[in-house]
Amino acid sequence: MANGTSAVHKHSRAWLRYVIAVVVALLCEVVVFNMPHWKSVQASEPFAPAVTAGTGLRRMPDTGFARYEVLHAGAPNASDVSRGADNYLQLDTRGSHVDFLTLNLTLLQGGSGSRVGEVNVRLIAADSRFRAGMALPSTTVSSVTAPTSRLSVELTGSSPWVKVLIEEPAGTVVQVNRIIVNERVPFRVSMGRLAVLTVVALAVALALPGSWIWRRHMDDMSMSTWAVVVGIAGIQVAAILAILWLQSPWLVLDQLQGPHVLTIYQDQFQSLLNGHAWLQEQPPEELVGIRYPYDTSMRMAMGANSLENKAVIVDYAYRDGRYWCYFGILPVALFMYPCYWLTGIVPDTWMMVLACSLAMVPASYWLVRALLKRYASYASFGMLAACFLAFPAFTFMPLLIGDPGTYTLPNSLGLLLCVCAFASWLSACKNDHALRTPLLAVGSLLMGMTLGTRPTLSCSALLALPLFWPYLRQRRTRPRHWIAMIIPAVTAAAPILWWNQIRFGSPLDFGSAYNITVVNMTSHPWNPDMLPMIIFENLLRPISAKWRWPFIFPDTGTYYAYQSRISAYSMAGGYFSFVPLTVIGLAAAWCCMRADGPDDERLGVEEIGGASPVPMIVASTMGALLLCVLVMVVGGFNARYITDWAWLFAIASIIGLGLLDQSVRHFGNGIRTMARTSIGLIAIVSLLLVYWLAVCDYGPSVAHGAETLLRLRSLALPS
Repeated sequence: MANGTSAVHKHSRAWLRYVIAVVVALLCEVVVFNMPHWKSVQASEPFAPAVTAGTGLRRMPDTGFARYEVLHAGAPNASDVSRGADNYLQLDTRGSHVDFLTLNLTLLQGGSGSRVGEVNVRLIAADSRFRAGMALPSTTVSSVTAPTSRLSVELTGSSPWVKVLIEEPAGTVVQVNRIIVNERVPFRVSMGRLAVLTVVALAVALALPGSWIWRRHMDDMSMSTWAVVVGIAGIQVAAILAILWLQSPWLVLDQLQGPHVLTIYQDQFQSLLNGHAWLQEQPPEELVGIRYPYDTSMRMAMGANSLENKAVIVDYAYRDGRYWCYFGILPVALFMYPCYWLTGIVPDTWMMVLACSLAMVPASYWLVRALLKRYASYASFGMLAACFLAFPAFTFMPLLIGDPGTYTLPNSLGLLLCVCAFASWLSACKNDHALRTPLLAVGSLLMGMTLGTRPTLSCSALLALPLFWPYLRQRRTRPRHWIAMIIPAVTAAAPILWWNQIRFGSPLDFGSAYNITVVNMTSHPWNPDMLPMIIFENLLRPISAKWRWPFIFPDTGTYYAYQSRISAYSMAGGYFSFVPLTVIGLAAAWCCMRADGPDDERLGVEEIGGASPVPMIVASTMGALLLCVLVMVVGGFNARYITDWAWLFAIASIIGLGLLDQSVRHFGNGIRTMARTSIGLIAIVSLLLVYWLAVCDYGPSVAHGAETLLRLRSLALPS
């Protein structure tokens, strides 16, 4: 009877932590994110101040609205509150006590040299109690749809005036209206934000010490464990759809006039329907007449620069007087033809990226489970759940759905094929030293198809060597196994190589050298001095964070110093900075590799089919480093290129985390609890960082990216 009562109390305490998590999430929404409302309730009486424009602003006549043009460029000296600056609106506060200042701000026209879609303002006041030079968060407003941003700034003190400084270049036109001092901030509950807070709180509750997920074996798939798996999958699907919704302002391409690289897959499909491989758009005479059209400086001298002459389409391949698509053909064959034959509709590129992202959810669970089953079979269900939850962060997949266009479709599809292929190969390795022939064939077919997406990803096929080496060494392979590995791969690769022959005259020429872009892609000079910079920028660079919205800022690093021929995009930090869980996994993997003799049993390094995790850890880690360097030398710096090699780091990290999890069973309860809880919490942090980066990165259109940040701001910041 006593044991029954104890079990009931234990069950009640288990549910209590989840109830507390939900309550904490609700309190955060009601109290923390509505703190401006609770503070404004106690504010002084609201009033509308008189507004006087400084000499640096000109009020535009005959508009009927308070629209101002910035006349003088340059930011003011914030510390000099006595003089201020002339690019200001002075608000007469009549010496009253000021608690809040609210105003509507709309960017109508950006000035020369300004960042499209952004306007920055700052406050200064005559009284030091206003903390002279206090910075407002940068306010991002889209100049395309011209929405209005309602600013609410908390102040403390009394002053005869407050100046709103417009820190933008000359020519900027802004509309400022509804300026109210001490306006009551409305109480607002964001259901989307509350849902995110609740999910994060429940995930933390699951990861905390004493949680049942760490006591279950990963093969113990009961109703509760399946509920966790389905819940994690639901979180990933919801995050994909949320990121897509945030980026939706620029998904509609009806404003594009004429051919554009963002519609190149649709152009390729239409050309194939018309019976030829080249694109229908004709190159301009300026490009045809150039002796060496791939030299950017020569195109510029001849008036055919790809950035100035709109007739030259950026990132179209040019050969023998025709335009070609150098992007992989597989998305056209895999998505467009079936969809067109079944429905008569040609899907947009973002739809295909969305399909790949959604398919990645079950594929990632398949790979994580197969990896742990193969190399850390005694791992707990909690480790399986943590790795599955963090897999989008491991692979940087959210950055692809955050920019669902032509450039990310090959990455999305190629990554999906690699994950499924390797998971199929892992599943083909049975514990009884036998191989499942059908799964071998499926994996080889999928790996061969990667040639039609990102040829770089095809190098991942080399992972088959450490995976199947024990079977080769022990002579457990049969002719049917070799046939299953070779024939499907050749079947998938042969049409792609034939397509290369048609386009560029060689089966192994994928066309990157013919790309008409901002740099010369026909040569890739290598300087060993670049290696430290490559490693630092891609892996180790700290996150570019600032204490203002949106907190993470993609910016240019020191790598521009030697970017004379390769392209470089803004990056907000290195891979390890955003995914610290990878560092822990790699450290655990290499520590477990050093164990030998009797310590093997203690560390949980289990021999399965004669296989040790050491070859796979070494191969995947070294492969990731080599691809990191290769991709940078060929393509330059870009956050989406990280997906080419990040998943290889993920393989080594997941193996290391699994070995660490099954090894801590032999240590004390305190060490075991601390290690597992830390891994669970760091997995949550890694996932949140990468998701935030996916929506903070401005993508292909800064103006539409500004609209994205406006949507995100309404969800993330207090009312």
